[in-house]
Amino acid sequence: MHPDWQLVERLLVVSLLEQDNQSVLHQILSVIQRSLPQIHISVLTSLPFSVLPSFPDSLPNAFPDKQDGALDIISPSFPFSSLANHAEPLIQILKARSFDAAIVVTLPQQSPYLVAYCCYLAGIPIRVGQSCEFSGGVLSYWVKPPIDPVNPLEYQLHLLQSAGFAIGRSNLFDQSSHSAAPDSVSAPAADVAII
Repeated sequence: MHPDWQLVERLLVVSLLEQDNQSVLHQILSVIQRSLPQIHISVLTSLPFSVLPSFPDSLPNAFPDKQDGALDIISPSFPFSSLANHAEPLIQILKARSFDAAIVVTLPQQSPYLVAYCCYLAGIPIRVGQSCEFSGGVLSYWVKPPIDPVNPLEYQLHLLQSAGFAIGRSNLFDQSSHSAAPDSVSAPAADVAII
Protein backbone atom coordinates (compact mmCIF):
# COMPACT_ATOMS: atom_id res chain seq x y z
CA MET A 1 0.00 0.00 0.00
CA HIS A 2 1.29 3.47 -0.91
CA PRO A 3 1.67 6.26 1.63
CA ASP A 4 -1.41 8.50 1.81
CA TRP A 5 0.11 11.63 0.26
CA GLN A 6 -3.14 13.59 0.68
CA LEU A 7 -2.53 13.64 4.45
CA VAL A 8 0.96 15.13 4.06
CA GLU A 9 1.32 18.86 4.64
CA ARG A 10 5.13 19.16 4.93
CA LEU A 11 7.33 17.00 2.69
CA LEU A 12 11.10 16.72 2.87
CA VAL A 13 12.93 15.64 -0.28
CA VAL A 14 16.47 14.57 0.63
CA SER A 15 18.72 14.61 -2.43
CA LEU A 16 21.97 12.69 -2.28
CA LEU A 17 22.39 13.30 -6.00
CA GLU A 18 25.63 14.72 -7.32
CA GLN A 19 26.07 17.99 -9.16
CA ASP A 20 26.01 16.40 -12.61
CA ASN A 21 22.49 15.08 -11.81
CA GLN A 22 20.90 18.43 -10.99
CA SER A 23 18.46 18.12 -13.89
CA VAL A 24 17.21 14.87 -12.32
CA LEU A 25 16.47 16.76 -9.10
CA HIS A 26 14.58 19.39 -11.12
CA GLN A 27 12.45 16.69 -12.73
CA ILE A 28 11.72 14.96 -9.42
CA LEU A 29 10.60 18.21 -7.83
CA SER A 30 8.43 18.93 -10.85
CA VAL A 31 6.64 15.57 -10.56
CA ILE A 32 6.09 16.00 -6.83
CA GLN A 33 5.02 19.62 -7.18
CA ARG A 34 2.42 18.83 -9.83
CA SER A 35 1.17 15.74 -8.00
CA LEU A 36 0.88 17.40 -4.58
CA PRO A 37 0.19 21.10 -5.12
CA GLN A 38 -1.26 21.53 -1.63
CA ILE A 39 1.89 20.71 0.34
CA HIS A 40 5.01 22.56 1.36
CA ILE A 41 8.12 20.88 -0.08
CA SER A 42 11.57 21.34 1.43
CA VAL A 43 14.74 20.00 -0.15
CA LEU A 44 17.77 18.91 1.83
CA THR A 45 20.78 18.81 -0.48
CA SER A 46 24.50 19.36 -0.35
CA LEU A 47 24.61 20.68 -3.91
CA PRO A 48 26.63 23.88 -4.00
CA PHE A 49 24.74 27.15 -4.03
CA SER A 50 25.98 27.91 -7.56
CA VAL A 51 24.04 24.90 -8.86
CA LEU A 52 20.73 25.86 -7.25
CA PRO A 53 19.76 29.27 -8.72
CA SER A 54 18.10 27.60 -11.71
CA PHE A 55 15.40 26.18 -9.40
CA PRO A 56 13.26 29.34 -9.48
CA ASP A 57 13.13 29.08 -13.28
CA SER A 58 12.16 25.43 -13.04
CA LEU A 59 9.50 26.04 -10.44
CA PRO A 60 8.23 29.51 -11.34
CA ASN A 61 5.25 29.47 -8.98
CA ALA A 62 7.15 28.06 -6.01
CA PHE A 63 6.80 31.25 -4.01
CA PRO A 64 4.03 33.29 -5.64
CA ASP A 65 4.16 35.87 -2.84
CA LYS A 66 7.83 36.66 -3.51
CA GLN A 67 8.57 39.14 -6.27
CA ASP A 68 11.83 37.56 -7.40
CA GLY A 69 10.72 33.93 -7.12
CA ALA A 70 13.85 33.15 -5.09
CA LEU A 71 13.97 30.03 -2.99
CA ASP A 72 14.98 29.85 0.64
CA ILE A 73 18.34 28.07 0.57
CA ILE A 74 19.92 26.72 3.74
CA SER A 75 22.75 24.30 3.04
CA PRO A 76 24.01 21.83 5.63
CA SER A 77 27.36 22.89 7.04
CA PHE A 78 28.81 19.46 6.26
CA PRO A 79 28.93 17.13 3.25
CA PHE A 80 26.61 14.13 3.27
CA SER A 81 29.71 11.92 3.09
CA SER A 82 30.41 12.88 6.73
CA LEU A 83 26.80 12.61 7.93
CA ALA A 84 27.70 9.94 10.49
CA ASN A 85 29.75 12.56 12.34
CA HIS A 86 27.02 15.23 12.08
CA ALA A 87 23.79 13.28 12.52
CA GLU A 88 22.65 14.99 15.73
CA PRO A 89 22.52 18.56 14.29
CA LEU A 90 20.64 17.25 11.24
CA ILE A 91 18.14 15.40 13.42
CA GLN A 92 17.49 18.58 15.40
CA ILE A 93 16.96 20.61 12.20
CA LEU A 94 14.50 18.03 10.86
CA LYS A 95 12.70 17.69 14.19
CA ALA A 96 12.21 21.47 14.40
CA ARG A 97 10.59 21.53 10.95
CA SER A 98 7.95 18.87 11.84
CA PHE A 99 7.88 17.08 8.49
CA ASP A 100 5.09 14.60 7.79
CA ALA A 101 7.05 12.64 5.19
CA ALA A 102 10.48 12.33 3.61
CA ILE A 103 11.54 10.98 0.23
CA VAL A 104 15.23 10.04 0.09
CA VAL A 105 16.59 10.36 -3.45
CA THR A 106 19.79 8.42 -4.14
CA LEU A 107 21.80 7.11 -7.04
CA PRO A 108 21.84 3.32 -7.50
CA GLN A 109 25.16 2.87 -5.68
CA GLN A 110 24.12 5.05 -2.71
CA SER A 111 22.35 3.95 0.45
CA PRO A 112 19.35 5.89 1.77
CA TYR A 113 19.59 4.37 5.24
CA LEU A 114 21.73 6.81 7.23
CA VAL A 115 19.63 9.81 6.15
CA ALA A 116 16.42 7.80 6.55
CA TYR A 117 17.50 6.85 10.07
CA CYS A 118 18.04 10.54 10.88
CA CYS A 119 14.51 11.17 9.58
CA TYR A 120 13.23 8.33 11.77
CA LEU A 121 14.94 9.80 14.85
CA ALA A 122 13.50 13.22 13.95
CA GLY A 123 10.01 11.74 14.15
CA ILE A 124 9.15 11.82 10.43
CA PRO A 125 6.52 9.07 10.14
CA ILE A 126 6.65 8.43 6.37
CA ARG A 127 10.14 7.70 5.02
CA VAL A 128 10.38 6.58 1.39
CA GLY A 129 13.56 5.34 -0.26
CA GLN A 130 14.97 2.90 -2.76
CA SER A 131 17.55 0.20 -2.03
CA CYS A 132 18.46 -3.38 -2.88
CA GLU A 133 18.71 -4.18 0.83
CA PHE A 134 15.55 -4.62 2.90
CA SER A 135 15.02 -1.61 5.12
CA GLY A 136 13.46 -3.08 8.23
CA GLY A 137 11.77 -0.08 9.86
CA VAL A 138 14.20 2.61 8.74
CA LEU A 139 12.23 3.22 5.56
CA SER A 140 8.52 3.06 6.26
CA TYR A 141 7.99 2.55 2.52
CA TRP A 142 10.81 0.58 0.90
CA VAL A 143 11.10 0.48 -2.90
CA LYS A 144 13.14 -2.24 -4.55
CA PRO A 145 15.10 -0.74 -7.49
CA PRO A 146 14.59 -1.86 -11.10
CA ILE A 147 16.36 -5.13 -11.93
CA ASP A 148 17.87 -3.82 -15.14
CA PRO A 149 20.31 -0.89 -15.06
CA VAL A 150 18.58 2.41 -15.82
CA ASN A 151 19.70 6.02 -16.08
CA PRO A 152 19.45 8.24 -12.97
CA LEU A 153 16.16 9.86 -14.05
CA GLU A 154 14.45 6.52 -14.70
CA TYR A 155 15.75 5.30 -11.33
CA GLN A 156 14.09 8.24 -9.55
CA LEU A 157 10.87 7.98 -11.55
CA HIS A 158 10.68 4.32 -10.53
CA LEU A 159 10.93 5.43 -6.89
CA LEU A 160 8.18 8.03 -7.26
CA GLN A 161 5.86 5.79 -9.27
CA SER A 162 6.33 2.91 -6.81
CA ALA A 163 5.46 5.31 -3.97
CA GLY A 164 2.17 6.27 -5.63
CA PHE A 165 3.00 9.27 -7.81
CA ALA A 166 1.47 9.40 -11.28
CA ILE A 167 4.29 9.63 -13.80
CA GLY A 168 3.30 11.00 -17.17
CA ARG A 169 4.77 13.09 -19.90
CA SER A 170 2.98 16.17 -18.59
CA ASN A 171 4.89 15.81 -15.30
CA LEU A 172 8.30 15.96 -16.94
CA PHE A 173 10.50 18.61 -18.46
CA ASP A 174 11.65 18.21 -22.05
CA GLN A 175 14.43 15.69 -21.49
CA SER A 176 16.28 16.58 -24.68
CA SER A 177 16.87 20.21 -23.79
CA HIS A 178 16.71 20.26 -19.96
CA SER A 179 14.09 22.94 -20.48
CA ALA A 180 12.19 23.93 -17.40
CA ALA A 181 8.90 24.21 -19.25
CA PRO A 182 6.62 21.22 -18.71
CA ASP A 183 4.29 20.00 -21.46
CA SER A 184 1.33 21.11 -19.40
CA VAL A 185 0.56 22.27 -15.92
CA SER A 186 -2.69 21.04 -14.45
CA ALA A 187 -2.33 22.28 -10.89
CA PRO A 188 -0.90 25.24 -9.02
CA ALA A 189 2.63 24.91 -7.68
CA ALA A 190 3.58 23.85 -4.19
CA ASP A 191 5.86 25.83 -1.92
CA VAL A 192 9.45 24.70 -2.40
CA ALA A 193 12.28 25.46 -0.01
CA ILE A 194 15.88 24.37 -0.09
CA ILE A 195 17.40 23.51 3.28
